[in-house]
Amino acid sequence: MHSTLYYFLFQLALVDASVLALAYSQRLVTHLITPFKFTDDAFGGVGCFVGLMIDMLYYASLIIVTTVSMERYLAICHPLWHMKNSSNSRIVKIFILTWLFSFTVIALQLPQRFRNQVHCIIYPDNAFFDDYPPTARLCTAVVPWYRTIFDILKLVVFYTCLFISIYCYGKVIFFLSKRAHVGNYKYGEKSSESRVKADAQTSATRMILVNGSVYFFCNAPIQLYLTLRLLINLFGLQLQFNDDVLVPLFTTLQILAYINSAINPIIYSVTNARYRSAVMQTFGCVKANTTGKQHTLLTKTSKM
Repeated sequence: MHSTLYYFLFQLALVDASVLALAYSQRLVTHLITPFKFTDDAFGGVGCFVGLMIDMLYYASLIIVTTVSMERYLAICHPLWHMKNSSNSRIVKIFILTWLFSFTVIALQLPQRFRNQVHCIIYPDNAFFDDYPPTARLCTAVVPWYRTIFDILKLVVFYTCLFISIYCYGKVIFFLSKRAHVGNYKYGEKSSESRVKADAQTSATRMILVNGSVYFFCNAPIQLYLTLRLLINLFGLQLQFNDDVLVPLFTTLQILAYINSAINPIIYSVTNARYRSAVMQTFGCVKANTTGKQHTLLTKTSKM
């Protein structure tokens, strides 16, 4: 389990846990303290900062998923180059670049969300609204047109990562299918160890393909929604939408994006036998055998 790939997956797991802690708590507190679904009242004056932190974690996860796809592409399609350049210093550099990019995007986003506005609400003279809050807090742009610029930037980042990942996944799938057709490990009976290594590589690759596919499947719908909304605003299209449809739709798309953070550990366990065995050992479900039989266990499970 000690490889470049799993360092990235560990980093992604930390990001997922942080997203669940911040985003879910933000939505839960908002639901409890206000009847409005899309306000920034959850954490008071620091609500805008919390929103920025959630966005930063989102960009970090996006870059990590894309980096993992590129790493798998290099490991499968260019193994000699990947082996030659794999080192702890390279992992540290990628780690720093990932978070530096995320911080940079958030720094650019500050003018879009830095203004914390409190809006006073005048309700109809009706007893139904007696328990409604008199104000609502929103994080808005210092300059209105800046929101449009940053919305374009966010979509460019997402679609760039999406196309890079699709390219890498396509190349990896093509290479593995080609290798399978060339002949069941053309070196024949040379070494069972090489076959075990190839099976482990295929298992790890399958895990990454499924993980990346699920990630973009869960996040693409809300990005498509934001793309359509941006185009409507840019071209001044006069389209009438019912809020009774748009609000539940947007909420559903957000939930789908959040689900991705919770489903990754399940993907790892289902698609990778080595990961599953390591987790079982960690939680005491399987005892590690120090006599050398543990290697046999991993060899057998990797063929499943």
